[in-house]
Amino acid sequence: MSLAAGVVFAVLASTGAPPAAAQVKMTFDKRPVIEIGDVLTAGIRFKSQVDLREFPDEPGTLSKPLVDLHRTRIGVEGRVIKEFEYQIEA
Repeated sequence: MSLAAGVVFAVLASTGAPPAAAQVKMTFDKRPVIEIGDVLTAGIRFKSQVDLREFPDEPGTLSKPLVDLHRTRIGVEGRVIKEFEYQIEA
């Protein structure tokens, strides 16, 4: 068991918390967010930049792509134990 999982388990066990199924909540307000009691929140983000273009067919040339995906990012942001905020993006 990792240290982080051990710490979370110890915090939950010492507070006499209800079962984990009662503590996990998922909402979809602006983006999907998973909340695990007062211990952890994780909001998932997805960003992309897409260009769509259309060219008339030109004889003797190769066709050009209609959709060009420039940038794509996925990220997670939230809070751990109401004290530490985090943000991860790739």
